[in-house]
Amino acid sequence: MQVILLLAHWLLGLRGLLELDAQAPITDALVEVKGASFWSVRNPDQALEPLHAARERDAIRYRVLVEQGVELTSPEFIRLVDQALGDPQGWAAAGRSFARVDHKPEFTVLLASPATVDRLCKPLETRGRYSCGRAARASLNLVRWQQGTRAWTASLAEYRTYMVNHEVGHLLGNPHLDCPGAGEPAPIMQQQTFGLDGCTPSSRPSAAEIERLRRRWAKR
Repeated sequence: MQVILLLAHWLLGLRGLLELDAQAPITDALVEVKGASFWSVRNPDQALEPLHAARERDAIRYRVLVEQGVELTSPEFIRLVDQALGDPQGWAAAGRSFARVDHKPEFTVLLASPATVDRLCKPLETRGRYSCGRAARASLNLVRWQQGTRAWTASLAEYRTYMVNHEVGHLLGNPHLDCPGAGEPAPIMQQQTFGLDGCTPSSRPSAAEIERLRRRWAKR
């Protein structure tokens, strides 16, 4: 079933790439990451931040990549990543902004097939089902992005925002957390894909998580 789903996305991706060309041109050529090919594509609704401006503002620079063959997901994926990292109630609330760039990023957010994510996440065991944030990459599993998880009781759009914020949270130095108590919003660093343990789903970092990150950044 998973193979059929990925094949369908590859075929649809050909059409999506043509549609994308008129609205959000591919920036350069393909980008190679650990033997996999990715497109670096632009959000037509938001200009890229010039690298010198990003440095001057002390912004955290990130790049967005979509694996070759799943291009149909590109416009939606890029917009959501930009929205999540630009959200004033997201990680940016800790005191630093995020700027999307083409070159010299501090980290990358990418969407890829389960097999590619498994390879990029090693030595972590993602088993074709999970995503990871390591080695300056938030590697998001395409099937999880498309289908969500049974444990999540809010909308799929909110789950996707959770995926971005959770894996980027690891890149910012945040460990996993547990549910603080029944009925409480889950911390963004709780593994909500596995279960909520009595918490309610949350797609943004909690006030406590923001404060911890703010203190850590202040010490640098």
